[in-house]
Amino acid sequence: MELVCCECESFKVCVNNNMNIMTIYKTIAILSKNPNQPISGGLGDYDDVIVHVFIILSKNPNQSISGWFEDYADVIVPDYADVVVHVSIILSKNPNRPISGGFEDYDDVIVHVFIILSKNLNQPINPDNLQVGMTFPTKDVAMQCVKEYHMHNSTSFVVAHSDSTRWIVHCKNKNCMWRCRILNGKKSNIWKITKLEGPHTCSSTMVSQDHQQLSSAVICESILQMVTADPTISVSVLIAHIRSRYTYTTTYRKTWIAKQQAIDRIYGTVTDIEVGPFIEDGQRVPSKAVFHRLFWSFQPCIRGFDHCKLVVSVDGTWLYGKYCGTLLMAIAQDGNGHTIPIAYAIVEGETSDGWFFFLSRLRMFVTPQPNLCLISDRHESIKSDVRRVNNNWHHVFCVRHISQNFMRTFKNGLMKDLVTNMGYAMTQPSITYFRRQISDWSQDAVKWLDDIPKEQWLQAYDEGRRWGHMTTNLSECMNNVLKGTHNLPISSLVQATYYKVSAKFEERGTHAQAMMTSGLIYSNTIIQNLNKERAMSNSHEVVIHNRAHSIFTVKELVRPPSGRTVGTFKVDLDKRWCDCGEFQALHYPCSHVIAACSFIHRDYMMYVSSKYTLQCIFDVYKEEFPAIPLQSYWPEYNGIELCHNPAMRRDPKGRPQSTRIHTEMDQREKNTHPKRCGLCRNEGHSKNKCPYRPDAPNRN
Repeated sequence: MELVCCECESFKVCVNNNMNIMTIYKTIAILSKNPNQPISGGLGDYDDVIVHVFIILSKNPNQSISGWFEDYADVIVPDYADVVVHVSIILSKNPNRPISGGFEDYDDVIVHVFIILSKNLNQPINPDNLQVGMTFPTKDVAMQCVKEYHMHNSTSFVVAHSDSTRWIVHCKNKNCMWRCRILNGKKSNIWKITKLEGPHTCSSTMVSQDHQQLSSAVICESILQMVTADPTISVSVLIAHIRSRYTYTTTYRKTWIAKQQAIDRIYGTVTDIEVGPFIEDGQRVPSKAVFHRLFWSFQPCIRGFDHCKLVVSVDGTWLYGKYCGTLLMAIAQDGNGHTIPIAYAIVEGETSDGWFFFLSRLRMFVTPQPNLCLISDRHESIKSDVRRVNNNWHHVFCVRHISQNFMRTFKNGLMKDLVTNMGYAMTQPSITYFRRQISDWSQDAVKWLDDIPKEQWLQAYDEGRRWGHMTTNLSECMNNVLKGTHNLPISSLVQATYYKVSAKFEERGTHAQAMMTSGLIYSNTIIQNLNKERAMSNSHEVVIHNRAHSIFTVKELVRPPSGRTVGTFKVDLDKRWCDCGEFQALHYPCSHVIAACSFIHRDYMMYVSSKYTLQCIFDVYKEEFPAIPLQSYWPEYNGIELCHNPAMRRDPKGRPQSTRIHTEMDQREKNTHPKRCGLCRNEGHSKNKCPYRPDAPNRN
């Protein structure tokens, strides 16, 4: 038989028990006639390579491999890349024809196999026999090994003791003397079998299709890679996989639960709950706990935030349901201007402890990225807790909240508008202009504003960290979306957020994918803004100031639509700077940059941030939300009983409130046009006093 070179992945190595050899489930094997000759090409380059390959490892006297597989489970791959052993291979050219018989039916071929041992703690170790002195990297691996040993030998065990340092089990049959004790070393942190009594003297005369140790957790570990590769894989295929691996046919329900656990690990929900002691008749009840706080976030949102702008807006809103409390939210935005809720929390109120609970979990589970810009109001609890959580956050304030606080202190609507314009100003000269006007009115007002650090509320000093977001409107918009859920119970509120966000992910992901398929590169929002800037650039005059063609002077010849006077601006393409401030703040070219690029025949799209590309927007919504199963399929809960906090119960008197209290922030700008009647559309009266009403007193 002529053998060619090939590369195969994920070989399953079968074990001959008489040869006293370890079992390897995860290998990468490279077959070659000549081990000194490098292998080129892939498996597809050879038409006569056989599909079915059965490998039996034999020890090489020149380079022995001793011990069990757990000795190699924690080895780094490069350390074993050159291990060579002799193998016997049976090849079959027809993948549809099963191989029957032994070696005598086929010509034995001995080739060199380069085996790379894979460190995969999710892939269980399966030695044929347990021995005193066997070591395991973690407790889960040790438990998995003992479970598979008992499934292989058709026996069962029960756990006598389990904690962070010991795991002691014994045979389920009281007449059997089998015992096993596994301890955790204090220095090496390795779990080791220190005591093993046996073997099992019990025997079962009944033939069972299932096994006690074949739990949904064990099945979840076994099928995790299969579900990761194909989340839509059917349960029947998973049952067949379990049958081929463990020789047991598990139930559909158990396999279905295991698949949901695997999906939850892949597309899991990050939750963190704080509880308090349950006191009854002056005594603490260990089996019960009182609900205190809850934090949750969905895995697709966490992974999608990696492709959003590094800006997070946090805000809180009251709950109007059966119990008091506050819903805290963290909101991000994609490159197309769509808001994305990335984290939620239910706390007792906007207290220092409540905000610290939310912000610390937000930093730990959702937003570990450096140089994050956090937008909030000037609540003292938020300011102190941000410093406690992470000093590397760029904490900035909402301009509308600052103007609201200014209005409460100085009671001047005109000066309030100047404060708002001062915050939105993109250039430092504009800030100086507004500050001078406020100073002419009141020195106390200027001192009040100077007490706020400039980089925390003035856009001209934030170095583009805000991406143009000057308020917490992202959070306010989400409050409006979740308005109808504020009076729901906590579990229903969490479920409502899941379905609402899931629907938005599917809708936006499909839209972004369709736009990419049509050949577009950037979002509609950025294209519309660039078209406006390009139209204004046609009336600019450009002068080059260096031979590298990177510094320009751009003069406006027509008054811009914003109403400000025409001006002359410096543009530095290398530093991504324009005196107007829009280039730095919004992360895409302004009209002056577009004019400079057009003057030197350079594509101005190269200065658009990648966050505005459709590929980046699609990556935000690429992961899908799995469907929530029927509650009867959920695994049984055996933990503590969670009880409500009676102190948080709302007074049931009166009609439940479903809207929040409006403040001066919700007041709209005064309309210069007079109001008209809703019936006759004439000015000077409302529809309640309209003389043309059918029931008007002056009509006959």
